[in-house]
Amino acid sequence: EAVNVPPDLGVLGEVQFVRVRISAMPELWARLSAGSFRATTDLSSVRPGTQEVGVRVTSNESQVRILEVVPPKIPTTVEAMDFRQVQVKVNLVGAVPLGVSIGDPKPAVSSVIARGPAPLVGRVESAAVDIPLEGLRVSINNQSFNLIPRNSSGNRIEGVNLEPSAVVVTLPVEQHITYRSVSLLATLQGQAPDGYWVSGLRVDPTTVTVAGPREALEPLTYLGTQPIDVSRLDSDTARAVNVAIPPGLSLI
Repeated sequence: EAVNVPPDLGVLGEVQFVRVRISAMPELWARLSAGSFRATTDLSSVRPGTQEVGVRVTSNESQVRILEVVPPKIPTTVEAMDFRQVQVKVNLVGAVPLGVSIGDPKPAVSSVIARGPAPLVGRVESAAVDIPLEGLRVSINNQSFNLIPRNSSGNRIEGVNLEPSAVVVTLPVEQHITYRSVSLLATLQGQAPDGYWVSGLRVDPTTVTVAGPREALEPLTYLGTQPIDVSRLDSDTARAVNVAIPPGLSLI
């Protein structure tokens, strides 16, 4: 962790790791972990460019002694801080759900400030918002989304802060076809032969999902099968029959 970084400089590169050699009482070893230590580099006197900086390791266990840090210094690159305006870009991710139309997304602001080390800021092409479309059936109204600094290839640029870090987006969504799960009932036709009766009637599946205009689905509580003639049945039987689907609706 870099500490005492001058306000006009920023650190480049990924977090680096070091190893430590310690001494401690035997009863302490069982509760020691990487989280028991903190490694820092003091950048209060660094200049722009790459230089070797000493690593200081401390422990939150007062009885632990740090004997050695490997490596004792790490190469650290710092550059002058910079900032510039970048465009907010809303990405609609995934396929549009069936029966749904999506309007144009409208972010509350069209641009934000990207701030960080100059070489990194120069790579930022947009402040991106990703909105997943899967399962989206209602409009998004004034919802806040985190912004991501991305380059021209769509890759995230680490080490750059966006100001503000989130943006409010409105996305119109219109659902033309709705869905509804309803019970499926067997439709019987005729009468069982003398001395027989119908019992233990089962339908598989017991429910089906129907798609169609909202006004057609709202009063719908169940669907029936095509008629099943029971007048010639004299034993247990299983039969595949079609679902009787009202005009304008379809099964999913």
